[in-house]
Amino acid sequence: MNRGKVAGLLRSIASCAIGAVLAACDSHTTSAPGPAAPQPVLREDSVRKDPDVRAPEPGPPPSNPPLEQAPLPDPRPGELASAPPAEGQESAASGFVIQRTVRLKIADLTGRESEIHRTERVKIRGAKVSIEDETFGRGLIIRPDLGLAWVIDRVDGTYSEVTFDAVAKRRAEVSKELRSALRRVEGSSEAGPLSDTLLRLGELPEGMPVSVHSTERAEKVGGRDAVGREIRLGDRISYINVLVDPTLEGALGYFEALAKLGAFHPAVAERLKQLGGFPVRGEVRYALFFDLVKSSEDVSSAVRADVAEAEFEKPPGLAKVPLAAIEPAAWKSPAKPKDFKRSFAEDEIDRERNPFRQDEKK
Repeated sequence: MNRGKVAGLLRSIASCAIGAVLAACDSHTTSAPGPAAPQPVLREDSVRKDPDVRAPEPGPPPSNPPLEQAPLPDPRPGELASAPPAEGQESAASGFVIQRTVRLKIADLTGRESEIHRTERVKIRGAKVSIEDETFGRGLIIRPDLGLAWVIDRVDGTYSEVTFDAVAKRRAEVSKELRSALRRVEGSSEAGPLSDTLLRLGELPEGMPVSVHSTERAEKVGGRDAVGREIRLGDRISYINVLVDPTLEGALGYFEALAKLGAFHPAVAERLKQLGGFPVRGEVRYALFFDLVKSSEDVSSAVRADVAEAEFEKPPGLAKVPLAAIEPAAWKSPAKPKDFKRSFAEDEIDRERNPFRQDEKK
């Protein structure tokens, strides 16, 4: 099967299985000859390979400023910054508010690529998460306690509600289609793109180890002391490479919420709990509603805050619409024009203008 046929197959899966959903990876895969299934490998220019990765060294943890000394976002209703806790006591703040800039790189199954730059305000309370896109007026609220998420579009005045079960069901359908396609090209060099897409969807090959490593990176980010952490797939794929602030370890419920929504393979989600702090700079890969994303993030401010429960409710006054990524039945094809008629007039005109027909006319 040549590359054109594989591309056509991917387009077919994209349209039949998930409609207009973005899903892909910015990667290239090579496969070994023979009947064995190819191992997925991310493209060199999309993966940071750090040759100096080392195991964590013993010793005291790095010195970090108290959380309250970090730059604070402007407080908003429902976000009351907490006072510094007394010595020997924990802060009574109920959550975290994090401001960051994000660069998202996305490519879909047909090979189309896009890049989005935006500013986000992230609110975290346990495993409840609200991500506000302050650039384009969109948002995502994840409620593990309810088993659902709301996708918000303030510009259009709409919201979509999707359950974790619905996401898992659609994910299984898409993965089944991709695995079926992979079996048809198994053993060929064309199997690489399909295998790589499955990897980025979180479908790891059986037995592939996932590990977290400390790196030699140590930088100041927004006045904070941050240390390097890396999550690897196997022994050579750098999947997540970040600088983390240990004083923000309590905000790791953010990744737990995303994992509930299918953003990470369970093994990756488990390693995320072991980062030892919240990422303040670096690259994170995840799959969200079949968008395969490489996110470059830079935290500008973070603070413990009393985040009200109301911050994790969908805004009032929005119209409910289906999310086509999860509910393909709601994806309607364009209506046929009212006065549409089949016509072969252009063919007749071309036939009349054909210079090779001049003799026939005589």
